[in-house]
Amino acid sequence: MPVQHQACRLCSWRWVLLVVFVSTVYPRVLSLGSFPYMDEGFYAYWAQFIHQSLAQGQGLPDAGGFMLYPLLLSWLCALPGNTLVWLRLADMLAAVWAGWLFCRILERESRSAVGGMLLALAFLTAMNVPAVIQAGFKNSIFAAYIPLFLALDQAREQDARSQRWFVAGALTALAVLLREPFACFAVAGAVAVWAGRGPQALWRYVAGGCLGGLLFLALAALLRGGVTELIQSYVRAGAVYGPEVGRTWHKFVNNGQGALREFWPLLLLTVGATMVFWRQTARGTRGRAWFWLAMALLPLLEPLSKIGFVYHFAVALPGCAGLCALAWGRALPASSRLRRGSAVALCLAWAIMFLALPGMGQARMTLDVLRAFPSPGWPEKYIAESNTLLAGRAVRAALPPHGSLSVSGFMYFLYPVTGALPSSPAMSDLSRTFILTGYDLPRFEKVLSEEPPDVLVVGETHNEHSAIFTESLREAVKKSGLYVRAAEIPIDGKRNYGWIGCTVYRRALSFPEERLDRALP
Repeated sequence: MPVQHQACRLCSWRWVLLVVFVSTVYPRVLSLGSFPYMDEGFYAYWAQFIHQSLAQGQGLPDAGGFMLYPLLLSWLCALPGNTLVWLRLADMLAAVWAGWLFCRILERESRSAVGGMLLALAFLTAMNVPAVIQAGFKNSIFAAYIPLFLALDQAREQDARSQRWFVAGALTALAVLLREPFACFAVAGAVAVWAGRGPQALWRYVAGGCLGGLLFLALAALLRGGVTELIQSYVRAGAVYGPEVGRTWHKFVNNGQGALREFWPLLLLTVGATMVFWRQTARGTRGRAWFWLAMALLPLLEPLSKIGFVYHFAVALPGCAGLCALAWGRALPASSRLRRGSAVALCLAWAIMFLALPGMGQARMTLDVLRAFPSPGWPEKYIAESNTLLAGRAVRAALPPHGSLSVSGFMYFLYPVTGALPSSPAMSDLSRTFILTGYDLPRFEKVLSEEPPDVLVVGETHNEHSAIFTESLREAVKKSGLYVRAAEIPIDGKRNYGWIGCTVYRRALSFPEERLDRALP
């Protein structure tokens, strides 16, 4: 990792707090009461499932991936009120801490309090637009930034024999455990440490990473009862992307274009800063630039390897900010026209990013949701505006007391919306179950009959998110004879998540007269 050779005078903590408030707290507070989102539903489901397992005295469930972030936040599911609001608040606090650390890194890298604050303001605002965070609790990225940025701070140490390198490795391992694709940053860090500080520092960095990572994994394995299920869960998760293999490049290009539309001012600044830096510096002083360039490019491996969305591309922004900060501190003379012009360009870029933040209409919805506390849901007037909330209401109407639920098409947001959980972790995603049975109807019916949820939700879409097997899944549920249709939520482009329609089924076995009717000629 790079090492800062020249310290800068850090800006007052009040200015750092102001930057973090404007770029991070403001948009996230406005979005606290937003409609449920698909991606946050996955993490919320695991927090909900882990909390139930622990509350029932069953320990950490031996299911799913490592899921460290949902585990750390699972206790929030015990609080009264809207679970998603609590989870979004917790993620906001993580983002505030990460933003604070990011400001300090950019200050030191740019050797300028003004330059660091302007860069942090522009880039942090971009990292908190709705396309990246939705309503806040989208994934574990900002939580993983905290140990990653702390590791960068440790890497300022110049002594190759310092124990700070050991700490940096352990922190990087924690970042990877919070967000597995951050493994690319661990590899980049190892190369940078070896190139910048030699084999002694590298050995300490790798030892810290291995020991820290193995300790966390060993503890998780002990609490879960073994590593077999942990490994198998990642294999099964990979199977979900199997039907999408042919569309990976198509989605990479489409969502890459979306990322360009979102972040083009900052990407232009990054390209310009990189060109200026390369023109103004000698070949032997470009090691730090190579490090930040790697931090900007390596995140693209994730959207290249699976379904890539805009937020996957946004992970490149800290690397871009590092390149800009490096150019500010090393290639732009103080009080020069170019530096003043760069400051103006950063202000304009921030203004463009700021316009993409949520508006006052979102704030009104958040106030309505907060006023409804301790109600766990959304006010009645918003239900008709969202296919998600309409589906949630239909599910609650079909659920028996303490009933179980299974969803398809990654509609995990219905778990925190309804408060229900699947009959088993294997039934949490009906699409995954159908894929793992090889689309074989008898096998699927057998699996479904062994652990039948009380309610099923089979989704369909009218765009590229639609799975090629959706109709087959619907037919499989019908032919099983285990379920009857309870409600239909049609596709309606005017509603939130209106591109998703769904059919809600309830178990016929729960209603003997319905089962009898199906058996009559």
